[in-house]
This record gives sequence, structure tokens and C-alpha cells, in this order.
Amino acid sequence: MNTAAFSQQAVEDLSPQGLPYWTLWLLLCVILMLVAFIFLRDKDLRHRLDFYLSGAKRRMQRTRLRMRLNKAKNKRSLLLRDLGGRCWTSRLAIPRTATLLHEIDGWEEKRLERQSGLKGALAKVLELQRHMDETRVQDRSLAKLKETGHPGSPREIHRIRDEERRIRKEIRVQERKIRTDQSAVKHLEFEKGVRLEALGSLADESRPPEPEFQNLYVEIDAVNRAILHYLNEIENLF
Repeated sequence: MNTAAFSQQAVEDLSPQGLPYWTLWLLLCVILMLVAFIFLRDKDLRHRLDFYLSGAKRRMQRTRLRMRLNKAKNKRSLLLRDLGGRCWTSRLAIPRTATLLHEIDGWEEKRLERQSGLKGALAKVLELQRHMDETRVQDRSLAKLKETGHPGSPREIHRIRDEERRIRKEIRVQERKIRTDQSAVKHLEFEKGVRLEALGSLADESRPPEPEFQNLYVEIDAVNRAILHYLNEIENLF
């Protein structure tokens, strides 16, 4: 009979005329001591438990280290993009960067073009919404006249309703254009960012002695040391 079954049976058998409560607790303590004694004697059981607990602990440590590693890599990526952006803005002559500079110029030109279209579509939607508000005011005015027994011109009512439908349709068209342009701008910014990071990596290799770059070099070196530390710690946990 296992410990739980024995404890339940003991409680059920206990009555005011039976054994006192302290006897039950004494028996439970004895059983727990026996279980502890068996555990201490069984080396294989202890080893299996230790292995399981240590494995779970290592997995948790690896998970935490990977999170810190990813955070450090993201920080390095941002630092390199910052460095690349400064090199691109200053048109700094760095070996092997001419092609990257040309590509970044192209992606930035496309981004500005899409950004301009996006601003135009947003302005158009605002204008259409203002026109829609004016049309609705006219529609409500005609409705009030009808309630007072002075119905407006059917032709005018028809014109206003048609205008509302036309505006709603145009707003939907512009909203689709806005979503398309937003997606395009996001993609162009990503492509430009990839090349800025590559430019920053080349600048980090050559380390041009520009005063404005020195603090970035220090930050990049620090984050590289952190990345190497996390990689070594993860490797040691396997």
C-alpha cells in the first residue's frame, strides 16, 4: 500500500474510541523517514533526479543566454546601421563601399518617391472626408425640410446621394493606396537599412579615424565582447 492510500485508510479508521491523532502523525513521519532512507540508499535514483534537475537548470540558463545574445546582436545591428548612415551622409571614401553607396542612394530615392505618394494619398483622404461631411450636412438639411412638409427637389436629393456614394468609393480607393504605399515604404526602409548595416560593417573593419565615429567604435567593441561571452557561456552548457 502506498503512502497516500495508507494515510487515507488511517484517517478513515480513526474514531473517538481509536488511536489518538498524534499517533497518526507519528506513523506518517515514520513512513516519510523510510521513504527518505530509501532515496538516500538508491544512488541510481539520486543520479537520475540530479540529472533531470541539472538538465532543466541548464535549459533555463541557455534560454536566458540566448535572449541576451539576441538582444546584443540587435544592438550591434543598430550601431552598425548608425555608423553606416553617418558614412553615407558624409560620403566618406571607404574601400569597397562605392557600390553600397550607389545602392543606398537608389533605395532612398525610391523611398522618398513612395513617401511623397503616401502623403498625397493621406491629404486626398482628408479632403474627401471634409467633402463627405459637407454632403452629409446637405442631406440632413433636405431630410429636415421633408419632415416639415417642404420636400426638396428629387433631382437634388438624387445628386447628393450619388455624390456620397462617389466619395465613399474614392475614399476606399485612396485607403488601399495608403496601405500599399505604407507597405512599400516599410520594405524600402528595410532594404536601405540592410545596406547601411553592410556599409557600417565595412567602416568598422577599416575604422576611419573620424572623431564623430569614436564613440560608436567603443560601443561596437563592447557589444562584440558581450556577444562572444554569451556564445562561450551557451557552448559550455552543452
